Amino acid sequence: MSTLLIIFVMIFVIGPIAKAYADRISREIPPGSDINAAELARLKEEMERLTAEVSRLQDEQSFMVQLLSDTERKRLGEGRSPSE
Repeated sequence: MSTLLIIFVMIFVIGPIAKAYADRISREIPPGSDINAAELARLKEEMERLTAEVSRLQDEQSFMVQLLSDTERKRLGEGRSPSE
């Protein structure tokens, strides 16, 4: 008997409250609004800027690795080991 009462309470009391809460949340920011479009455009611009920055850093890092490896080879000379 108590389980039947719980089921009725869930259907007739908590159900409408949950539906009203869900409707309220969905009304706060309507889909396709200018706020969402502006935020999406800003995020796309930021992503493009970060992609360019990562590419620049990769180029700098590869240049530094090449520069350091060339310097190490010149300092050691051909055929010498690092312990000499």
